[in-house]
Amino acid sequence: APATLATPATSPTPTVTATPRRDLAGFEVLDPTGRHAGRADRVRAILPEVLAYLEERTGYTLEPLVTIVVASIREGDACAVRGLALPSASQVYLYVGRKTTPSFLGTALSHELAHILQAQVAGGSVTSSTLAEGFAVYAQGRYWPQYDSDTGFQKAVRRYREQDTYIPLTTREIPCDTDTRDRIYTERAAFLEWLLATYGEEKFWELNRLAAQPLENDLQNGELPYVTPPTLRTNPSYENAPWEEVYGRGLPALERAWLRSLQ
Repeated sequence: APATLATPATSPTPTVTATPRRDLAGFEVLDPTGRHAGRADRVRAILPEVLAYLEERTGYTLEPLVTIVVASIREGDACAVRGLALPSASQVYLYVGRKTTPSFLGTALSHELAHILQAQVAGGSVTSSTLAEGFAVYAQGRYWPQYDSDTGFQKAVRRYREQDTYIPLTTREIPCDTDTRDRIYTERAAFLEWLLATYGEEKFWELNRLAAQPLENDLQNGELPYVTPPTLRTNPSYENAPWEEVYGRGLPALERAWLRSLQ
């Protein structure tokens, strides 16, 4: 269902803390294997604050029904999936293990809920890696470890450039490990942050709607297909958004303009 517009701001400036301002009817947290009761309780406890912050930062309301599933991570996998969003079924999966910290639950929960919110606003599943992962990290803001309350995500990218570890947005076959994934996600969030500030929300959501794929939910009622996490071999790099159609320049040219602004 389309999200409810709530007068989005071009450059949202969230407060340090968010006060829950809605009930949680239609948001369900499950522990289907019975192994993670404590983590599931923690997710229930932080869910009101996470939702309030996402809505304040983006200007959109995340509509229920949403099911949040807590399951086991693939221990020892360098590219283990830590979270998964299934917009067509309004399902979010959080994968936890021995090293999962309480703060990471907020990171994973806000990221995956942002994917669901993006699909609601765009009217379909956004498969462009830059749009999808960039928006999810941008929207979760202070829940992302690389976020800076003063500079957003730009400071982190400047550091990558100084250290010669920056990975261009159009790179294919990105190494599959979680550290690299966090870096490219941060880069994409910084790029979209600049894009929103430079061109505004209207063009950004126009691009999302043009790139969105129709949601087709083939699941049976109550089915939870990803209790066992999928296995990744490469970090996501798929691009299909019509950047030039909306902005008059392709992704490489937009990226160059953004990087010049960092100097």
